[in-house]
Amino acid sequence: DLSLALAVAQVGSWVLDFTRNEMHWSPEARRIIGLREGINLSLDDFLAHVVHPDDQAMVKQFRRATLKGEPSEVEYRLVRGDEIRWASSRAERILDPAGNIVRYVGTMRDITERRRAELGQEHAKRVLAQVIDSTPIPTFVIDAEHRVTQWNRACELVLKIPAADMVGTKDPWKAFYRKPRP
Repeated sequence: DLSLALAVAQVGSWVLDFTRNEMHWSPEARRIIGLREGINLSLDDFLAHVVHPDDQAMVKQFRRATLKGEPSEVEYRLVRGDEIRWASSRAERILDPAGNIVRYVGTMRDITERRRAELGQEHAKRVLAQVIDSTPIPTFVIDAEHRVTQWNRACELVLKIPAADMVGTKDPWKAFYRKPRP
């Protein structure tokens, strides 16, 4: 039932048994990392051959922190052939009565679609900021809390107020009531 629940939730799990030096991957974890049934992969091999090279140091730091007992979560890239995927993992250590680590257990979730959406939103924001900044019409953007988030060059030229003075302020209208700078 637990394996079925994890598969339905699309959460993989893994266990590193320190007493036997064995690594066990759930079927869902195998699916997430692209590991075929019957092939085993040590945690070090996972780090070296599945985790993206640019994220290996971060994942190693995550492992060190959780083995010390610190709560931690990490998002990292996986290399699956020619494809890059994203995963999120949590882990914790299991101690024996003497305080020795006997197992290291964790979960992983494929977050590729979420990360792609976030990266798409970040790209769209950058493009929109470039369009707003390049328009010759004075244009500014405010957020839900009424703070100025963008103040284009045309605002700077017409109102003679640098963006640095306006971005982050909550009253963009004050710019229209103050005397222009010479």
